[in-house]
Amino acid sequence: MRLKKYRPTNILICIVLVITFIISGCSDEKETEITQSSDPIEQEMENIEYFSDMLKSWEIFTKEVSNSDGDPERDPFATAARDAIAGEATYKKTEICVLCPQDHADDYKRMAGEFKWQFADDERYSIDITIITDENSRQMADVFIYDDSSLEKLVSEGKVVKVNDKLRNYSMSSDTAESIRSCTFREKQYGFPMSSCKSKVLVYDKRVFSEDETENIDTIIKTASLKQKSLYYNIGDPVTSAGIFLAAGCEPIFDGKNQVIGYDNENGVNAVKALCRLSSYQGKGLICSGGIDRIQTGFADGSICAAVIDGSDTVNVKKAIGDENTGIAPLPSVEIAGEMKKIHSFYGYDVLGVDPRSKYPFTAQLFAYYISRPRSQIGMYYSVGSIPSVDVSEYYAITADPLYSAVEAQKEQMHVRYSVISNSFISRINKSMMLTEIVESKGNISDDRIQTFMKSVSDKNN
Repeated sequence: MRLKKYRPTNILICIVLVITFIISGCSDEKETEITQSSDPIEQEMENIEYFSDMLKSWEIFTKEVSNSDGDPERDPFATAARDAIAGEATYKKTEICVLCPQDHADDYKRMAGEFKWQFADDERYSIDITIITDENSRQMADVFIYDDSSLEKLVSEGKVVKVNDKLRNYSMSSDTAESIRSCTFREKQYGFPMSSCKSKVLVYDKRVFSEDETENIDTIIKTASLKQKSLYYNIGDPVTSAGIFLAAGCEPIFDGKNQVIGYDNENGVNAVKALCRLSSYQGKGLICSGGIDRIQTGFADGSICAAVIDGSDTVNVKKAIGDENTGIAPLPSVEIAGEMKKIHSFYGYDVLGVDPRSKYPFTAQLFAYYISRPRSQIGMYYSVGSIPSVDVSEYYAITADPLYSAVEAQKEQMHVRYSVISNSFISRINKSMMLTEIVESKGNISDDRIQTFMKSVSDKNN
């Protein structure tokens, strides 16, 4: 974006308007005053970046922290952070609100206390941090956790701010490359990775399957059917079914602006036929619909004995059948065009984001960075079981965790979601009704119908 040149008096007026916007959160004025970009997402990104760069606190921090190693407990980082907090403190006080899951609240309160001990011992200001757990109060939160699958929507709606370049460099030095890519949109990072292993995995009842019996999806379905049980596999979901298309060799690509579908080819046809074959098992060892409540109930009453679900949902299965009976494995293989292929998946991360409307944006982003440090992430694993997004090779308890092991074992078949599929991609697949018809017909679809689907999905006018 290029701003117009103004006379000095107009520049002062613009700065006042910018500061007023940050305090009030008036998003409607933001769009008309700063840019008339034809790309709404680019407009939101550039406006938020512009406002962030204008803040005095960031100027102070960036200038003073140049020689820091990124450790917030050591100088010059600590001194630069205190000076920056003082630069935005109103009436010698800063206040931020943090939204987190209910079972994380005690840990967040503990980390808030550590943060205040580290940075609030300063006569220039005080720090007040409120921890909330009610998702309905999201609009109150300066700092919040989001799933990386929400990244595109949050950015396009202007609800998450770009990470400061200095903090991004520190984050990149400690978090895995995949976790950084998963919260990076159009080359800009929108938050700090906090936990991983939310990708699709296979969870199963150890009383029904041995580990060797979970490597082939047909074997899983047939074994389940013999015992009058079922595998849950949501074929009708575009994200879940994408694992079959990717396994077949399809290459959908999303660069942040343009989406290449990559399904309208022989590989795509082979993937659809594989989905049709699997769908024919419905009622004979396979269930293709229902949410996490249905899955938990199914495991509890014995009607479901295995499921392809997000890693974060495995805790619900453990509640249903007990930790000792819960097995977690990589996604199984599926037959595609006569060959066995490992089903693919997407990385899944929790990310700490900051709301652009925060009255204390530096303090809010500093807190998000502080509690996403390796030390904090490791502590959260031992407290609530969330798998860190940092290198854990030296922590045997984590590397031996079944969820971590399953995700690591399927890494060659995993992708960063927003380098592959966009929200418009998902919308287009749903609009074609292709997956819905596959499920409802139990896979009874002609070759001509498959070709029609492929054309419909790839039609730019769709």
